[in-house]
Amino acid sequence: MKTGITLILIAVLILGIGGFIFYINTSGTVNGIVVGDTAIDIKFTTLNGTIFNLSDHRGKIVVIDFVTTSCSICVEEFKVLKQIASEGRITLVSINLDGTTTSDLQKFGNYYELTWIIGNSQKAGIDYQVSGVPTMLVIDREGVIRYRGYYTSLEQLDRVISQFM
Repeated sequence: MKTGITLILIAVLILGIGGFIFYINTSGTVNGIVVGDTAIDIKFTTLNGTIFNLSDHRGKIVVIDFVTTSCSICVEEFKVLKQIASEGRITLVSINLDGTTTSDLQKFGNYYELTWIIGNSQKAGIDYQVSGVPTMLVIDREGVIRYRGYYTSLEQLDRVISQFM
């Protein structure tokens, strides 16, 4: 009887350790999700018909702003992005996540006078596990995410970008 109980306890212990090891190895963040991760490549067609591929921008600082056309906070943040875009220090990208047609996104971009790279990519939103908009990423010259946040003020964005210039 004691041998049977001992074997059961050993089996439970082995299964517990195995489960713990599985949990540790699978519960971490996915590459490209949090600060310090290497960014997941993003590829989409921009409003001007060119292909944007994040990996083509290695060696540059890239700011990615995930937005939707119905987000009033996103529109407010465009004021910050316009100032950053006018400085020409970084590659600036807005990725729309709400599935708006290219034509409607073009009208949206024209209405708000957005002069940087804009396009639709629901896949990018899924890959980066975007749960709210605006979500902003700052990616350094080596392709590492150095900032991830929601609405970002001009002062905060300047501070983050200046660290990697």
